Amino acid sequence: MTHSKKKFNKYKHYALNASLYLVSSLVSSVLMVLINPLMAMNLSHEDYAIIGYFNSFNVLFMPLINFSFISYYLRNYYLIPDKDKQKTLNTIALSILGFWIFTSSIVFIGFYFYFRINNVSFPYMPYAIFIILQVFFTSFLSLLQANYRIKGKAKDFAKVTISKTIIGILLAVLFVVVLKLGATGRLGASLIAALLIGIYSITKLISKIEFDLQIFKKALKFCWPLAASAVLWYFFTGVDRVFLEKLNDTKTFALYNIGFSISGYLAVFYTVIAQTFEPDIYKSIADKKFNKLFKIITGIIIINAIPILVFVLLATPVTSILTAGRYTDAADFARILSLKNITTSFYYSVTTVIIGFGFTKASLVLRAIGAVLCIVSYKILIEKFGFYGAAWGQVFSFLLMATIVLIYIIYLIKNKKHHERK
Repeated sequence: MTHSKKKFNKYKHYALNASLYLVSSLVSSVLMVLINPLMAMNLSHEDYAIIGYFNSFNVLFMPLINFSFISYYLRNYYLIPDKDKQKTLNTIALSILGFWIFTSSIVFIGFYFYFRINNVSFPYMPYAIFIILQVFFTSFLSLLQANYRIKGKAKDFAKVTISKTIIGILLAVLFVVVLKLGATGRLGASLIAALLIGIYSITKLISKIEFDLQIFKKALKFCWPLAASAVLWYFFTGVDRVFLEKLNDTKTFALYNIGFSISGYLAVFYTVIAQTFEPDIYKSIADKKFNKLFKIITGIIIINAIPILVFVLLATPVTSILTAGRYTDAADFARILSLKNITTSFYYSVTTVIIGFGFTKASLVLRAIGAVLCIVSYKILIEKFGFYGAAWGQVFSFLLMATIVLIYIIYLIKNKKHHERK
């Protein structure tokens, strides 16, 4: 086979996988967009405020429950002998289960005391249990999707992704539109969908009950900085809701959450691109092809930015359509928060490189610095500019952190080349 033909087949493979990732993510997003007007017609300002507030804690609870074990599997997949790959997968899946048993009660009790001490205006139950259980079952779906991505099984990835979305939508329509259960119905639908697809994922992941203690120890050592770092992620994306709840403005809080939700639909473009090229980022690092690595990251950011900039121009009519004309005032928040997807793609890309290098502790230190800066900036911006300050805080916090991480990566590469020349 000629070199040009090999190259053509390689890019054909990328294009096919990318199209399948794109289709699955786009179908999921389009379906969510289509039911958004139905949700808007049946959810009140208070419902949106509750949904947005509790969903913001997903980012905090996820690493506490699954301990970022998925990152260990992705990072080491190409280094694990073929005969040990399934054993590693079995061990990782069982590790997530074991950690949930250990940490879920701690999370539940700690969250309860947080509510009591801070006099949160929203009810604790049943929403807390909904969120905590949803995070647990979603962890297995995330591991299954990661396994499909790293193996290039784009068709299987598409099937499980779309199935989860359809189940969630049908349940949301039943609970919110038909039964009129409001925020309870919306969050409950998400939990049941996660439960069903989570059980399915477990059956696909675990070939047999097999737990290797040595693999677990290595994963634990690799992942604890990542888990701690992921907890700090909450202070980038979720802590704003803690400050905003204290403003006691349910109506504007609802508009902010609606804008946040709409801007989240645009995240699908980065997700698709990242899922397609994430294995290549890790492989470029392993092969020390830093020019290729730079091109991949630059391409991801540029491609991701195009649809977002289009949305900025069309935010008002799009928001009006998506909310059945009830919450058009959320357009300003959607417009600002959509820009966060550009700075987030920059940050996610450079952070993936840090993990690929194996510098998980450095990732933790860098994110800890960023978390402190974010808390201070959110507090100042919200005190001065209220909800709009929080929206711009989402945008600039990721730009700041991405810049810090990029500087560190450049230092690593230059330092590595310097030592190789000696």
